[in-house]
Amino acid sequence: MPEEIVHTPVPLYKPTEHTPELANKILSMMCRGMLLIQICENGFMPEHETVRMWALNDINGFGEQFDLALQMQSHAFFEKGVQMGTSPDLANLRNVNRDRLAMDTYFKAAGKVSPRLYGDRVEAGGGIIVNINTTLGNGESEDNDDKQYTINLEKRN
Repeated sequence: MPEEIVHTPVPLYKPTEHTPELANKILSMMCRGMLLIQICENGFMPEHETVRMWALNDINGFGEQFDLALQMQSHAFFEKGVQMGTSPDLANLRNVNRDRLAMDTYFKAAGKVSPRLYGDRVEAGGGIIVNINTTLGNGESEDNDDKQYTINLEKRN
């Protein structure tokens, strides 16, 4: 006897109204490292543009929650990148370049969302020119020429 196929009805339209339940589902999937575009491909989810508008308009505090979910998503991206790098598929060396690209993409995405934690370090270079005009106690200039000093800034650990 053949198995009976059960069809799940797909809605005729995607939801556009913000509800706490729908928002929580989206945010929890983002926190687990899913991309918003992937989440919204599901017929039961709103379009990703709709979700971004909820965040921009901060509907029911969704903007702040969305920002926090992005931060958690960056942690998940970083962890996925580390996981790929620490458990390579050595049995199939053809996948090494693909895995390296995926790993770099995870790290780059994490760095864009959380640059303080995962971004490239930027070293201060060059100098700042400071003009100093010294004055005497009577308000007159010590000499008519402003002195220029260059201050180099560097970060030390």
